[in-house]
Amino acid sequence: MNKKYLLVGATALGLSAGIFGYSQLDTNCSVDLSENQDREISAEEWSKHLAEQKAAKHNKKGYFKTMEASGYFKYMNDIRTKAGEKHPSYKAGHAQLELEKALSNTRTARTEAFTFDERGPGNVAGRTRSILVDVRDTSNNTWFVGTAGGGIWKTTDGGTTWEDKSGGMSHLGISSLAQCESSPTTMYATTGETPFSGNGINGGGVFKSTDGGDSWSRLDSTIPRTTDFLHATRVIVSPTDPNLVLVTSSHNPYLSSGIDPDDKRESYILRSTDGGDNWTITYSNPVLLQQIIAEPGNFNNMYATGSVFGSPQMVRSTDAGLTWQTTKMTSIAAVESSGNTVGRSELAISPTNPAVIYASVDMAGISRLLVSSDRGISWKIIEENGRQKNNDYLGGQGGYDNAITVSSTDENTVYWGGVDLWKTTIDPASTRTGPRQFLGADLENMDFLTFTNVEGFTLLGGQLEVNTPAEAVTVEIRFGSGKSQKAHRFVAGGGGVGAGIAANQYIYQDYVDVPFEVWDTENNQQLMFSFRDQNADGEFTWTERDDDNDPDLLNTREYMFVHSVPYDDATPSSLIAKPAGHEVKQIYFVWPYLTEGETFDPNATSTIRFNYGGATYQNSTITRVSDAYGNAGNNLNELHPDHHMLTYAGSRLISVNDGGIAYSDDNGTAWTEVDNLSTNDIVTSQYYKVDRHPTENRYVGGMQDNGSWVSPIDPTFSSDHTEASGGDGMEAVWHATNPDLVLTTSQYNTVYRSTNGGTSFARSNNGITDTSDDGTAPFVTRLGYSVLEPETVFAVGNNGVYKSTDFGQRWNRKSITNDLWLFSSSTTSVYPSLADPNIVWAGGGMAEDRTMFLSQDGGETFTALPNPIDIGVMSGFATDPENPNTAYMLFGQGGVGKVWRTTDLGQTWREISGFGLGTTSRTGFPDVVPFSMVVWGDTLFVGTEIGLFASYDDGAAWEIVPEFPAVAVQSLVVKEEDGQLVIGTFGRGVWSSDMGITYNRDDETPTDGSLTVSAISGSTKEDGTTATFTVALPTAPTADVTVTVASGDATEGTVAPATLTFTSANFATAQTVTVTGVADAEDDGDITYNVNLTTASADAAYDDKTGSVSVTNVDVPLVSGIFSPTDAINLKVYPNPTQDVVRFELPKVTGNYEVRVYTITGKEVLSTSNHGGGNMELNIQKFVGGTYILKATSGDKVYVQKVVLQK
Repeated sequence: MNKKYLLVGATALGLSAGIFGYSQLDTNCSVDLSENQDREISAEEWSKHLAEQKAAKHNKKGYFKTMEASGYFKYMNDIRTKAGEKHPSYKAGHAQLELEKALSNTRTARTEAFTFDERGPGNVAGRTRSILVDVRDTSNNTWFVGTAGGGIWKTTDGGTTWEDKSGGMSHLGISSLAQCESSPTTMYATTGETPFSGNGINGGGVFKSTDGGDSWSRLDSTIPRTTDFLHATRVIVSPTDPNLVLVTSSHNPYLSSGIDPDDKRESYILRSTDGGDNWTITYSNPVLLQQIIAEPGNFNNMYATGSVFGSPQMVRSTDAGLTWQTTKMTSIAAVESSGNTVGRSELAISPTNPAVIYASVDMAGISRLLVSSDRGISWKIIEENGRQKNNDYLGGQGGYDNAITVSSTDENTVYWGGVDLWKTTIDPASTRTGPRQFLGADLENMDFLTFTNVEGFTLLGGQLEVNTPAEAVTVEIRFGSGKSQKAHRFVAGGGGVGAGIAANQYIYQDYVDVPFEVWDTENNQQLMFSFRDQNADGEFTWTERDDDNDPDLLNTREYMFVHSVPYDDATPSSLIAKPAGHEVKQIYFVWPYLTEGETFDPNATSTIRFNYGGATYQNSTITRVSDAYGNAGNNLNELHPDHHMLTYAGSRLISVNDGGIAYSDDNGTAWTEVDNLSTNDIVTSQYYKVDRHPTENRYVGGMQDNGSWVSPIDPTFSSDHTEASGGDGMEAVWHATNPDLVLTTSQYNTVYRSTNGGTSFARSNNGITDTSDDGTAPFVTRLGYSVLEPETVFAVGNNGVYKSTDFGQRWNRKSITNDLWLFSSSTTSVYPSLADPNIVWAGGGMAEDRTMFLSQDGGETFTALPNPIDIGVMSGFATDPENPNTAYMLFGQGGVGKVWRTTDLGQTWREISGFGLGTTSRTGFPDVVPFSMVVWGDTLFVGTEIGLFASYDDGAAWEIVPEFPAVAVQSLVVKEEDGQLVIGTFGRGVWSSDMGITYNRDDETPTDGSLTVSAISGSTKEDGTTATFTVALPTAPTADVTVTVASGDATEGTVAPATLTFTSANFATAQTVTVTGVADAEDDGDITYNVNLTTASADAAYDDKTGSVSVTNVDVPLVSGIFSPTDAINLKVYPNPTQDVVRFELPKVTGNYEVRVYTITGKEVLSTSNHGGGNMELNIQKFVGGTYILKATSGDKVYVQKVVLQK
């Protein structure tokens, strides 16, 4: 298969930018309702729009355990995935494109530029994925490194000093770097992170530099032109031709489950001969290709690795990537009988003897090292002292970290590992052959078939069973022009049945043709074959799997059976041609089906190969190089765990890992970590949350992979920070009034507490029971904190909220039993209000199955809020420091509103980022993930995956803050002591800006000198939603005081109680007034009116005093599509509101009325009829409380009315 793409022009940015490549292919139908994008929309409008859309579609010194690859990638994907969908739906390269658009549309209303200060840390580099040793420097001290979120950095002195070289590109996660030796100013970089073991972070295509890495341009031929580069994992370039470049990539990186046909993936090797202007796919496969590598000194010979059918696969080219052949890297399957399946494989070629290749292979629970001495044609399993060990040399996460390199001077010595590093030296003269067993499978050009996981199958991840092993041999099923043979056809249970059919119900039918041949390659003889004719139609056919319409898979069960019986093209075997004969001498059993969107071409050459035999073992000595967690009880823990690449700079061995860069000058005995060098200044750490000392510029925060750290006073970008606690560092809080108290966290609710200003920390989980990685504790540990209650801190877990009133010493759980809590280990959090500490928000988003919860008693009890926003999990949340009723919810899913605001304590929400009901913003907000937010009057700051955005007019318009780098901003915190904005980035460390932010909190609103009246708790709503305010007296009266409470507009709201009485004993106790919204039959918008207060008393000081409270009753729009408002006639309905029945009178007609009741979102819940009109009664008591629409239709007459059902 060949595809070609033409270059329109490489796009370059004149800004050092910084983002992850979180981009996805958009497969969703979008409705661009532009007339709705110029205004805020309500949650109700959004829900209605969504329903219409759906209908239309039909430890160092003992490192602490750090990297949780699965948790990190799950978190990043969850916040991008819409409710009801499996994966994010962002378009390819969306983040880069949104950044370019934002930079071109900057229209700042500010008169002065913001200034930002980098705060380091200079000694804690973030996760680093790749390294390139510059061939121009004969001292081997010039390196380029690609980081996971901080872009590309360069050193010219062996790691002592660094310079950011990401100009012209966004700070994508850099997956690999390559340089042309003969034209060394030409370099290429691929982007994104692709862990073999789980969902990855997609990239923004391939970038190119023609000035030696000083600037980079995105190749438009990669993204957005095509999704084939969505997950570019590796790039190589010819040492003699800068225009000859090859890339391994995948357009759908998600692992195929083998069960769900929607989890489909296609990977490619793409080749360009014109420097990336055009590309040709020279190899494709459903496997996830992780690596491509070329032989030193001979670019014609190259190799690429992946995993297919549960076995490692390597493809080989001898013509510089024009054509590819599958090699038999299958001896690793010697352990397959234990049920292990193969994941990621990484290769390394000996620079002193390029015929020698090593492979580090990840498996479930163990890992293996292989060696080939004939350029990958045959392989040996490396063992130690004549026996296999079940050591997991890669540390259980070889799909995430898997690195290998061969000694620069000895072809028999290799360095490799994942969590830790190992040194292996083989003895080429010492080999043995193991017992015969299944050695894995190879698929060549078999994209058209997918294999089903079958319960009870033990091989290839449940996709294959080997029976009669004593007679098993290596078998090839060969497809192609002229290839066919006879096969025994069986019908099971009469045909068209599902699973569980007894063997004796497989009835032999006849001897028919099948479009392939089955061969025993060990004995060079053809073998008998049989199959289950699922549809009893007399033919062997494959069909696509359709789980939606065929859940029992009754149309796809064409099972295939291979027999150890010599083939006869004229006569069926008497052993097989009988009931249950399909089991006789059966050696292989598989269940394939046609891959979605594929067709079977009988003339195309393809092969399925089942390998059987004795594996060859190579003896060696294996030495541990590092032991980060002290698992071996030694003192080899000076090297950071989780290694992503190993290479040589001359004789210096270099590792890039989750802690940055380290090197050894003595073959791995001693290591120097670059971030420990005194002048190091590579700032690429990835922060989840940062806070600051209450009075000093001293910062604390938690980093992915590297624990939590505390800065010195007034740090600069190169300042060293001090480690506070281990694990994956998460959220952190510095006490607002007592600088001695600091909290840090790591994953799964692990909390650490310092009582000496961050000098030392101790575990502080007393009372928190949700602390495991089984889904009951958050991966990103959350700490909710408000400066208004400095001793109170909150955390979350599976069963509710944890509250501490002594700054984390002890925790008490406040249970939430409502099913809508739906705890998410990725996103559920807790947020006490910055305006009123009695108000606490908790939850993980809004969808049909989840909502937010609100406490108005300081986090003691929580009540579920309405959940009209059916988007999914949220990516962030913020409260207004001046308005206790106002909060903001952030969503990171593609093509939906990103910022939603409530002004009535979560009863209603409105979208303020300009998306309306469309998929793009009309007000400048980017279609990217927002992580964090702070409110400063009408100025709103939002931290996104492409940098810092701001609105200076309360959300009416948005723009990028160009003074700040375009890096993912996970954390925004305002320090009220001096108005400093503290920023935690996911790739460029800690920043701050002295903006002078101030807040004016006024909790009570006196409306008259003699009454103290609080502000209204929120808006009412026409569906009967209520709001409250309180009334008290400032001084004791000399006589009783009666306060009359009256609605200024009874058509919009009612009040209760109608009177309040105050005495000298209770004058200071606030009494509550409840305001209830009233419905009408008009789309008349939100109506604001007053609730009036009048006093009467024998105490002249309190007699005839007045006051008022302003209330807004939010309109519930009549649902379009139910009727045309211009033609509808209002229907008189009583009682309204009602608790059970409604009565109404219909005008007399000669025909019938159709009478229907709808929810406010347009869902029909009741349908009946009436003949001739007259009085009618409907009982709606069984429905949930809320607003409904009653509609009666006769001919062209339509009568409607809103009805409020109160419970």
